[in-house]
Amino acid sequence: ASLVDSIKNLNPSVLRYPCGTPGNYWDWQTGWVTAPFSTCYPNGPNNVLTVRHEELKIGLDSCHADMLYNLNMLNSNLTYQLQGIDHASTLGIPIKYIEFGNEHNLQCDPIPAATYAANSKTWADTIKLHYPNSKICLVGLY
Repeated sequence: ASLVDSIKNLNPSVLRYPCGTPGNYWDWQTGWVTAPFSTCYPNGPNNVLTVRHEELKIGLDSCHADMLYNLNMLNSNLTYQLQGIDHASTLGIPIKYIEFGNEHNLQCDPIPAATYAANSKTWADTIKLHYPNSKICLVGLY
């Protein structure tokens, strides 16, 4: 209830899910970060306030926002992430915007640029087969 009330008050047009650094460790089934997050960030969040797709859908509907889906490229794989996208879609969450990870080079386990580029091509090609109208965002470092 507090998530929905807070989101309604903000009146956003797009919500990024999951947001920030935890996105590199996010497990869409549990709605929380995986074990490596606590290894890399021992002072990070330790209370478990899960946000699964079902809970996110309520928030999105409350403010009529779209979702920017931040995929976990760092600690997951394409098959599992595509299952998460499909699950969100079956709940009625439009798959319009997709981001391939977040802040990779700020982590304790960064992705080399060439690896990220090659993986992004594979992921984008696969996702576009399933969601051809989606827009895909890559993370860049200056």
